[in-house]
Amino acid sequence: VTSALAGEKWGYDEINLNCGCPSERVQKGAFGSCLMNEPQLVADCVKAMQDAVSVPVTVKHRLGLDDNESYDVVGLLSESGCRVFTVHARNAVLKGLSPKHNRELPPLRYDMAMQLKKEFPEALFILDGAVHVRAQPPRMVARRPDRRGSHGRLAGADESRFRLLPDALSHLY
Repeated sequence: VTSALAGEKWGYDEINLNCGCPSERVQKGAFGSCLMNEPQLVADCVKAMQDAVSVPVTVKHRLGLDDNESYDVVGLLSESGCRVFTVHARNAVLKGLSPKHNRELPPLRYDMAMQLKKEFPEALFILDGAVHVRAQPPRMVARRPDRRGSHGRLAGADESRFRLLPDALSHLY
């Protein structure tokens, strides 16, 4: 909560809790992707930050952890009022892979990321994880950002609620 208050004081637009980083350093500190093993703790932390600040509290996460395909953390966070998620479209592997290999080897599963949107239609999911616009199927191609600063949108059933990260757009412009 102290960091969230500091972020708000310094003028940040949102506070993001990163539950996606799989490095050894974060594993030893019991943060990053390790937090996906403790969905209730993450939900409690997000709720406490939401109660303390007026800016949105968002969460970055992976689709799963090691062989666990569950994204229970999204359900609990959604119930606690979190509405913005940055989803890295692959699992985090905590044993045997470096952070670099965690960005390359676990398979990308954009279909699972799209499933999150179907299961939690009230939430905004920002896609992360090796988004290479030229290589994506047509439903994953970004459009030009609008003039209000939006970061492009995925074409699909509810494209206004699923955005690409700005760095992916650099391939288009």
